[in-house]
Amino acid sequence: RSFRGLLPKPVKEGWVRKRGLANTAFKPRYVALFDNENGTSTLFYYVNEFAAQRMIDLGDMTHQGFILLGEVTHCEASTAGASSGELMTIELQTPTRTWFLSPDGAEFQLWLSLFRDRISTKDAITRQSAALEAAALGYERLSTLSRSSEEWGPDATLPATPLRARASTRLGLGSRLGR
Repeated sequence: RSFRGLLPKPVKEGWVRKRGLANTAFKPRYVALFDNENGTSTLFYYVNEFAAQRMIDLGDMTHQGFILLGEVTHCEASTAGASSGELMTIELQTPTRTWFLSPDGAEFQLWLSLFRDRISTKDAITRQSAALEAAALGYERLSTLSRSSEEWGPDATLPATPLRARASTRLGLGSRLGR
């Protein structure tokens, strides 16, 4: 398998220390942050910058792992992942794992800002999607209220649509919108 032609130019690359899952020691990793076409971002990590360059230039799958920033639910600066209180880390929480990254010096704030920007963008897209669903639901309810009760009858339900089903579940309206 190959990423040839699929990877855009990285937004940011550099060295960080990453805490392992099984071996909790911090190890140096070369990372590259990519913005994907679908509006999400992915952070790939490698053993060294040559492995990263090989993946970026040739499309070879040389990464050791990756973090899908679209799955990150929380991002903060902390010392929680460090064995001593002196090492500042960026904590990225997903539903399945908490990642601890420690960029050096001046790079720390830059990486933290990049992660937070991408996570807040994801939240803004989610809020916008929810607002659009609510607006569509409100329009549908308004249009049905304008019809006479004889036309619909007291026990009538609206036909089910995927949008209406999601909105009715989120708003707790259940069968009133015809599941």
